[in-house]
Amino acid sequence: MASSGYIIVTLQFWREGDQWVGLCSELGTSVCGDTIEETEAALKEAIPLHLNTLEDVGERERFFKKHRIQFYRRRPSQHHTKADLPLDREVLTQKQILPVMVA
Repeated sequence: MASSGYIIVTLQFWREGDQWVGLCSELGTSVCGDTIEETEAALKEAIPLHLNTLEDVGERERFFKKHRIQFYRRRPSQHHTKADLPLDREVLTQKQILPVMVA
């Protein structure tokens, strides 16, 4: 599989009781885990599965448009990943550039 482009996603992590929750804001993908490291790894595994499913059912373009996800043909520069959301002391936020793959 080759990269056809890139998207920028926002990953958020916070505690709920004794669990960590991870959320990709743009995709609505969420996971939970016992540690932040486990939760981050699970979220980074779930995101490509979500993107691949959208591609497999022919919905990726419509989903990106509906959710205002910018698609980049070339890898955007790192300055695009600066967090521009209101920062919450209880929520860890990071932006990441992700390759979008097609078969």
